[in-house]
Amino acid sequence: MRTISLAFLLFLCFACTADPISDWVEHDLLSQNLAIKVMAPDSVDIKSNNLSGISRDVSLRNTDEGYYLQIFSSLASTSDIARLKSEQLGLVRENPYFERILEEEPNGFIFQSRIDTLEMYGFRYVHYKGDREFIFQNGIGHIFELEEVEKMYEGVKQGE
Repeated sequence: MRTISLAFLLFLCFACTADPISDWVEHDLLSQNLAIKVMAPDSVDIKSNNLSGISRDVSLRNTDEGYYLQIFSSLASTSDIARLKSEQLGLVRENPYFERILEEEPNGFIFQSRIDTLEMYGFRYVHYKGDREFIFQNGIGHIFELEEVEKMYEGVKQGE
């Protein structure tokens, strides 16, 4: 009986854990010419750039909250999500500071990099919609803690 009670209490503890992105809101990026939505802090600065007329770079940023997301959109080279993710894995692994993959799913992954003793974390998430491919990643030029990356990664998956 004691084992059952303990198991039930553990279940309740895990069931009551707050959703890490529950305080975020959905951002519809149609105004940036992206037919997608992401979960992000309410107050993000959104910037959009056209890259060579065929691809788009949209960034959502609120570094006070440890949030900086970049989304690259272009005409899809394939509808094969596994191939798109594999390409991203290859790019990340080519970085000389790449350390290891921490979490991997069919559409994305979280990874760790290291420069000397400084650990940094990042992610890639791929999505295919219509004739477009979307590559979601942590913003370049900012060092993120693992918890920040996990939260951004979850926000991308939730908004899909």
